[in-house]
Amino acid sequence: MINPTLSAHAGGHHGPDLADPVVPSSRVPLVGASWPVVAVCVGVPLGFFVGLQAVIWILPAVLFLPLLNRRELRIPASAIPLLLLLGWMLVSMLTMTGPMKWPLTMYRWLMFASALAMWLWILNTAEETLPTRRIVDMLAVLWVALIIFGYLAMAFPALSAPSLTQQVLPGSLGTEPFIRDLTTFRFAETQVLSETVVSRPSAPLPYTNGWGSTMALLTPFFIASFFVGRSRRRQYLGVVFGLLAIAPIVVSANRGLWLSLFIGATYLAIRRTLVGDWRALAVLIVSLAVIFSVITLTGMTSVISSKLDDSEDSNEQRSGLYSAALDATMDSPLLGFGATQSGEYQNPVGTHGLLWYVMFVHGFPAVTFLVLWVLAMLVTTARARTPTGLLAHTAILIFLFQLPIYGMLPQVVLMGIIAGIAWRELPSSPPVPTLDEQNTERQTTRSLP
Repeated sequence: MINPTLSAHAGGHHGPDLADPVVPSSRVPLVGASWPVVAVCVGVPLGFFVGLQAVIWILPAVLFLPLLNRRELRIPASAIPLLLLLGWMLVSMLTMTGPMKWPLTMYRWLMFASALAMWLWILNTAEETLPTRRIVDMLAVLWVALIIFGYLAMAFPALSAPSLTQQVLPGSLGTEPFIRDLTTFRFAETQVLSETVVSRPSAPLPYTNGWGSTMALLTPFFIASFFVGRSRRRQYLGVVFGLLAIAPIVVSANRGLWLSLFIGATYLAIRRTLVGDWRALAVLIVSLAVIFSVITLTGMTSVISSKLDDSEDSNEQRSGLYSAALDATMDSPLLGFGATQSGEYQNPVGTHGLLWYVMFVHGFPAVTFLVLWVLAMLVTTARARTPTGLLAHTAILIFLFQLPIYGMLPQVVLMGIIAGIAWRELPSSPPVPTLDEQNTERQTTRSLP
């Protein structure tokens, strides 16, 4: 059944306040129905140490098996562009040639499939079985893990070695560039900025841009987990983590991350101010003052100035890649080229932005479906009134901003989780029946003459 308004968070409220009531924690099984979220948020950081994190991102795709067995499957209308995108990507893959292109492109396709599976899993699972708060807390766990990896990057910047998985891969598979990057054990990418060597955090993702993209997308859920309706002790802990996050975020020299956080925080402050709540704006101003003070006192201004000085070359490289991707897609507008291609630039054409990847690899129809999907999520969730719903909506806005500048794979899987949270928090979303209620309904139906 296609339904544009879906399950709401049973314990949420829809007033203008930016603080949910403190709800006593209930005993919830460690895994249970939350296993896909736990697999991503806990499994990815742990899997990094043996080189299996890349595989974990596509595990949620298996959720389609139990989902298809349900009598009633709720699918939001906003998911239709994503369904069309998945189908068009499969069709465009028929144009591919070469033994390695099929598995690599299919791996990326499975990430989109995992995003849809995560979304539908959360929407079709009752709040009592899979609490929204547990999902939010798991996303915050991954956020904290990224901060820890950020400090490991600063402590061990030169560490780079083949992981256990890379060592056991057969033949030349482990030396294929894409697979090698996914399975190399390293905490940081090093870059020379104005003659200064900077260790930019990357783990548990293969690249620094992936680390920065994930940090920005998860920050709203760090806020929800540590500050929305939580005890004062947990809020103090959140302040500590927030201060600790400043150093790796600055050292990452990631302009996309910096802009993502600024756009998200400004948008959130404006939304709250429009309903007469000035606290978010006050928090934004105080936070900017604290961040500026920490950066100044610790001497991290040199990293920022070096990155800004070197930004012109980076901008030219990206502009060239974008132009090359657009010009090449004109030659194959419907189905694209099936895979990225090496060219005159340092990076392959079709990289450095999910928008350009989908356009170049799968054609103009595919990128249209992608943009429509993100816009549909953003517009639909703009009606969010609960703090958690508004924060999830803000994360979708950040995803839209990052679309042309970050590869967003595997971050698209996180977008499936974020969409599930956002849809649950919509004011008109009916609750999903619990398993007991569903079983009772089945028994009643069978007993009817």
